[in-house]
Amino acid sequence: MTAYFIAHSNVLDPNLLNEYVEKSGPIVSRCGGQLITVGEVTEVMVGSFNYQRCAVFKFPDTKSMDRWFHDPEYQALANLRGRAADMVFLKVSEYPGLFEN
Repeated sequence: MTAYFIAHSNVLDPNLLNEYVEKSGPIVSRCGGQLITVGEVTEVMVGSFNYQRCAVFKFPDTKSMDRWFHDPEYQALANLRGRAADMVFLKVSEYPGLFEN
């Protein structure tokens, strides 16, 4: 069942963020993940939200996402990620049968 990874972030260092993206992207792809969209948050329509940017990735399932996140090569990027941006990661599982006809 499809799983989505959502990252909310406030960029601390754009150069370090570019380095993080370049190094982490191939690991995401290797584990079956693909970037759906990334962009700036332009308006908080309801509630409060304190992040400037949002990225959404799609994985075949939560096991593939876990394989990416726990990959030693990806975990080695944790320090770089923390210096590049303040981030919050969310794992979202799609409801079974929600979009079936």
